[in-house]
Amino acid sequence: LDPMDRFDLVLFGDDAAALGDGLMDASAGNRAVAHKALDGLRARGRSDLQAALDLAAQRLGESSDGVLVLLTDGQPTAGAGPDPFALSVDLAAFARTRVVLGHFNYPGRDRALRALFTDVEHRFVPDGPAGEAVADELARLAVAPVIEDLSVEVEGAVHQVHGELPSRLPLGGHVRLVGRLEGPATVVVRGWLHGGAVERAVDLSAPWDDGRGDRGLGVEWARLRVADLTAEWEGLGADDPARGALANAIKDLGTRYS
Repeated sequence: LDPMDRFDLVLFGDDAAALGDGLMDASAGNRAVAHKALDGLRARGRSDLQAALDLAAQRLGESSDGVLVLLTDGQPTAGAGPDPFALSVDLAAFARTRVVLGHFNYPGRDRALRALFTDVEHRFVPDGPAGEAVADELARLAVAPVIEDLSVEVEGAVHQVHGELPSRLPLGGHVRLVGRLEGPATVVVRGWLHGGAVERAVDLSAPWDDGRGDRGLGVEWARLRVADLTAEWEGLGADDPARGALANAIKDLGTRYS
């Protein structure tokens, strides 16, 4: 951070509290106060994650382009509501917020947290030296240059492309799209970086094959397609005739790709 930035620090356990009354200038004095608040802090007790998210929403509502760095085990074990696990966020407050999530729990248990935000880079943080390396990566992601208005177009003999495409991509972040390639194709990536247009085109060759019949990437494509078809199936009414065709397509993918 430098003095042109603004920040606040939200600490949460049985309850949640912010360091300042609002976003503070990142002056040397305010940064020193934040370091002192963190010094000696240890994770213990319960976790009122909802209260922390509400406080963060208040702060980020003051910013047109904020970053939320969320460090948690994802277990909201305290809260005023009848079900502390029923998390929600103020979507308007987080609309222009980039979220960097450090998840201190088993991989795969961060899905509910990631579903809260539209723009999130998440990393599992293990114990020991490996966790320290991930913490360094999270810090880089939080302050990284960002491509805005990201778009990806696939031109050529590619169809049935699946995967999630964020609107913004920080340096060190990644996007994974998987499609069926049946001939030469080109991927064109466009966006804006530091106010200037950027574009890159990458040519794709014929499908990779090591001669051993390894279908790992094909299975990954099938999983993503099943997820998208299932979401489409669930969105249709019970009497919609299209449900049957979608169900058969899902079954066929399961049979062909095990």
